Amino acid sequence: MTFKRPSLLAIFSCVLAIACIAFPALAAVTGAEEVIGQPKDWAFGFQPAASPVKGQMEVFHNHILVPLIFAISIFVLAL
Repeated sequence: MTFKRPSLLAIFSCVLAIACIAFPALAAVTGAEEVIGQPKDWAFGFQPAASPVKGQMEVFHNHILVPLIFAISIFVLAL
């Protein structure tokens, strides 16, 4: 069996793939600054709003949708 020498493009692709996987993991291990919009382990609810529209969406969800879903669920349970 003969083996071909890997091309420079294949080597570069492998190095790039490893770097994309390794560097975010290293940033999390070193305790780098918190990045806005990144999920947290065991978090509940929405992420902090970064715009006024997102704040309005949270109000709509928390004050209108959740009670409406709760009321519909209770109504269906009663049926």
